[in-house]
Parts: sequence; C-alpha cells; structure tokens
Amino acid sequence: MRKVALTSSAGAIVEWYDFFLYAAAASIVFDKLFFPSLDPTAGLLASLATYAVGFVSRPIGALLFGNLGDRVGRKSMLVWTMAIMGGGTFLIGCLPGYDTIGVAAPILLIVLRVAQGLGLGGEYGGAVLMVVENAPDRRRGFYGSLVQIGVPAGIILSSAAMAVVTSLDEDVLLSWAWRVPFLLSALIIIPAVVIRSQLHETRFFRAARDSAASRRAPMAEVVTKWWGTSLKVVGARIAESANLFIFATFPATFIGSFTDIPHPESVVLTGSLIGAVLSLALLPACATLSDRIGRKPVYLAGAAVMAVDGLIFFELVKTGSAPMIWLGTIIAYVAMSLMYGPQAAYFSELFPTNIRYSGVSLGQQFGGVLGGSLAPIIVVSLLNVAGEGVYWPVVAYIVGIAAITALSVLLLPETRRRKLG
Repeated sequence: MRKVALTSSAGAIVEWYDFFLYAAAASIVFDKLFFPSLDPTAGLLASLATYAVGFVSRPIGALLFGNLGDRVGRKSMLVWTMAIMGGGTFLIGCLPGYDTIGVAAPILLIVLRVAQGLGLGGEYGGAVLMVVENAPDRRRGFYGSLVQIGVPAGIILSSAAMAVVTSLDEDVLLSWAWRVPFLLSALIIIPAVVIRSQLHETRFFRAARDSAASRRAPMAEVVTKWWGTSLKVVGARIAESANLFIFATFPATFIGSFTDIPHPESVVLTGSLIGAVLSLALLPACATLSDRIGRKPVYLAGAAVMAVDGLIFFELVKTGSAPMIWLGTIIAYVAMSLMYGPQAAYFSELFPTNIRYSGVSLGQQFGGVLGGSLAPIIVVSLLNVAGEGVYWPVVAYIVGIAAITALSVLLLPETRRRKLG
C-alpha cells in the first residue's frame, strides 16, 4: 500500500507541477512572448485562453483514458498519461516565440497545451483509483488525499521556479529564463514513468475484469445510466476547481487595479507558496476528518469558506499589504483542502468498479472545465466591464459557484461507509 501511495502521489506532483507552471507563465509572460501584437488586455485574455484550452482538452482525455482504464486497466493508462503530459511540458520550453516564427508560435503553444490537457484528463482517475481501491475501507479518505497532495506540491515547485525566474531582469526572463522551469520537468518524468510501470492492478479491478470485459463502452454506461450522479459530481467540482485559480494563481493579473503594491507577481506567488505549504498538512487532515464524520460535512464546509473568502478578498487586496493579500490566499487554500481532501475517496465511492475510472474522470474533468478553465477569463472580463475599482460582480460570481457546489453535494449521498465493488 505504501509503494502504491508514494508512486501515485509522486506522479501527481509531477503532472500538477507541469499544469500550474503553465498557469503561472500564462499570467506573467506568455502574452508578451506569443501575443505581442495585441494590446495588453487582449494579449492577457488570449494568453489565458490558451490556458483554458488545456481544461477543454481534459474531458477528452477523461473520455479516452477513462474508457480504456475500465477495460484495459489502471496502470497502463497512468504510464501513458504521464508521458503525454511531461512531453508536452518539455516541448513548450523549446518553443520559439512570435518574433521568431510568427503565428506558428501561438498555434504550436495551443497544440502542446492540448496535449497537456489530454494527459492530465486521463491521469487523475487512474492515480486516485490505484490508491483508493487498494486502501483500507476506513482510511480511504486519508490515502486518497495523498494523491491530492500533488496539487499543492506542484504549486510549490512551480511557484518556486517562477519566483526565481521572475526575479531576474525582464529582458532575461523573456529571452530564455522562462524556459528553464519547463525544461527541468524532463529530469523527473522519465524515472516517474519507470516507477509507474512497476505497479500492479488494484484488487477490485482484477476481480471485476472478467465481467468488465463484456462491457464494451463503460463511458457510455456512465452517460446513460449514471448521468444524474455525474452531473452532481460536476457541480461539486466547480467551486473547488475555480477556487485556487481565482485567489492564488491569477490575482497578479488584476490586483494592480486595486492597489499600488510593488511587484504584484511576486506577492501573489509568495502567497500561493505559503498556502500550498500549509495545505500539505491540511489535505490529509481534512480527508482524515471525512473518514470520521463523513465526506459531505467536510466538503460543504469548504464551499462555505470559499464564499466567505470571496466576500472579503478584495477588501484585503485594497489594503495594499502583502500579509493581508496572503491571508486571503491562505483562506482559499483552507477552502480547497476541505473540498479537495475528501474528494478522491468521495467521487470513487459514488461509482461501481466496472465504470469507476470513467465516472470519476468524466465528472472531475468536466467540473474542471466549468470551474477552473473559465474562472480567470470570467474574473478578468467582469473586472474590465465593471470598471476600475469595481469588484462586486466578481464577488457575486464567487458566491454563486460556491452555492452550486454546496447544492450538488447536498444532493449526493454520504458514502463514508459504502463498500467498494
């Protein structure tokens, strides 16, 4: 069990490092490198749109690898998804900019971003199930959270890497330094692929393999017979997915409109780093709490905390104090931990073994599209339409998606004592 947990967690760390690295680069440098002919606002929106493309391709990866994962097995899908995700990240670091190859640069960037999304879309379900299906019944929440740790660990590594390169002169940053964090991922990807190839299939998949073989389209069964549960999983995922991208990753794109604080990018990256470090402990703690009192109350508490953070975040930003901005970011990480900590076990417990990879992947990734991919674009657009210094539309948006997630969780059953099979 320990080997399964460690290898799944390590792989998740690598893949989330790749994904969040792109998110940080999209908000800081990609508008200048790949869309220099656009005005600053349009360039930023175009850069964020390439980021959103990765979310759009994630459900396609979920459809493809989820279907294969239920038919062929979890292990082989984990190897393929990591190779695809890591290869895309490395090649982004090799891309020439718009000034060198013109419009081909943003086109190639989008292609590689799609590859990242495909890999991550298939990654989550497999990594979670390798752990949850091997875990003791009463500790599924805790062991599932070890995969979820990949998110804050990936944020820590990507934020640290971007903090280093953004501290350099802008000319150095834009000429070559931004590439280094992308290229370094290759040092981790190869050994991670080798480790994953040594894992064994879970006992639940082995037991269900014969009956599952007769099901030629597990994803179709999820869509036609389990659509109600799937829609609720999507709703439960929306706020959690949008949370960190609103409060921790993209504030650098808009806090300059509310305060004259110097170096807003560094302030945001530092706050995200602090929150991510704290969530390394908070995620397993919240998941363990869900093993004791249930998945639903912990998840609902997270949605409530996110709504509160939405109400106070901009007031904290307006103080112009870095510690106050960090406080808003830390609260976002608390909300994330309460929702994301029990999520691996919760979503896995909602579906039977023969369609579990498909069900978990589909709901998780479509929720990510509606939450995480749209959140930064919606926030920037609302702020631009509302005018300088006006932020209440964003507050309404944050509270609204938190309410959608809370309602979805209320409609889902409690699964803490449910047997897998």
